Amino acid sequence: MNSFLVNITQLTLCSGMFYLLFRTFLYRETFFRFNRAYLLLSLSFSVLVAFVKFPSRSHLPQTAINTIVLQTIQIVPEGIKAAQSRHVSLSQSIMAIYFIGLALAALFFIRRLSRMIRLLKHNQGQKRGKYTVYYLSEESSAFSFFRWIFMPKSLADGAQAERILLHEMEHGRQMHSIDILFFEFYHIVFWFNPFIWLYKRALKDMHEYLADAAVIAQGYERAEYKLLIFEHAIGYRVSMANSFNQSQIKKRLYMLSRKRSRSLAVMKFVLAVPLALLFFFAYSCSKSKMEEVLAISERKPQTIKQVPPQEPQEEAKQEPLEEKEEVQTEEKQEIPKASVPAVDTSMVYYMVGEMPEFPGGNDALITYMKENTHYPEEAIKAEIQGKVYVKMVVDEYGRVTKAQVVKPVDPLLDKEALRVVSNMPQWKPAKNGERFVRVYYVIPVSFMLN
Repeated sequence: MNSFLVNITQLTLCSGMFYLLFRTFLYRETFFRFNRAYLLLSLSFSVLVAFVKFPSRSHLPQTAINTIVLQTIQIVPEGIKAAQSRHVSLSQSIMAIYFIGLALAALFFIRRLSRMIRLLKHNQGQKRGKYTVYYLSEESSAFSFFRWIFMPKSLADGAQAERILLHEMEHGRQMHSIDILFFEFYHIVFWFNPFIWLYKRALKDMHEYLADAAVIAQGYERAEYKLLIFEHAIGYRVSMANSFNQSQIKKRLYMLSRKRSRSLAVMKFVLAVPLALLFFFAYSCSKSKMEEVLAISERKPQTIKQVPPQEPQEEAKQEPLEEKEEVQTEEKQEIPKASVPAVDTSMVYYMVGEMPEFPGGNDALITYMKENTHYPEEAIKAEIQGKVYVKMVVDEYGRVTKAQVVKPVDPLLDKEALRVVSNMPQWKPAKNGERFVRVYYVIPVSFMLN
């Protein structure tokens, strides 16, 4: 739930930032096709920013980054269990509100679509090349949806009718209805995003500017065309369709009067696009390398089939541990029954064929951590919480050694996490080929108050 709330917040902020760049640099320029593409792509990028995370450089030591990270252990004080249940109820309420909004947005879309279908059923169409024109009995303004064009009967013929028809055909030729459907579906899924209304209005403005420019390019006088826009400014229309007067009249007349943007205005695009991409990648790169490893390695450790040897009477002489960055692996080999497995104390591995295993498996490890970790009272009073990463070495006999905090939160939480990890029972040791070896592990211990 927390991740969902963060994602929708990022989605809203990113779409707002992209729209701000559009209004600042691009909106008043006459590069309408580029503006149309920008609106479509920036809205798609805002979804990627919110829901796609790119790994970035971690703040952990390099030795911790290369180490296998076990599943996060969540520690919650006993007195907050009741609050947890209330938190779950709140999460369910938020999800219920989201799906209610989604259902209402879908119903409104279906209602508008049904109005379009009724117009198709109750009016007779006339073929005009690739297009079908429906003349409506009620007073309305002209509008189109894909290759269906709707016009009032009062515009059945005449020079004005031809210009309006040409305008609506341009909407169909340039496939503006696909853009509208894309925005409608986006609005259904992300109905909570207030910027979608601004995007839809701006996109329809671009559609009208493109259609107007296409009509003028075919030789019609600008003054006559402006008068035509004034005369057909009022009337019935379907909001989901491309309407002849869908945009505000003042803006359309302004763009018709405006000279084509100079080539120097392209510099605005050169500035806007890198800013948008920079914002996209900066906002996306929020997952650290440690989190990437965590997502890959949150699985149960492999079960070691071979029985580990008994610890010798005379303890082997331990050499100083030297951390090596390179992960060394060897193929697992079968050990003859008559042979006695040897140990390898020359180095510490990051990954081998058979990894160490906590007695009873991963579930038993989680149970051990939750039963033996106590949330410090001082930390509860001070409302301190966070995730502590503890790195350790499981040696060739399965003992937990060299435990240390590699990503601290607070001394109170760090000390408790280190205490529990250091006092772990003996693991089943790791094997690399025929030898029992030492392996690094990192355990994330998450202390949570809410």
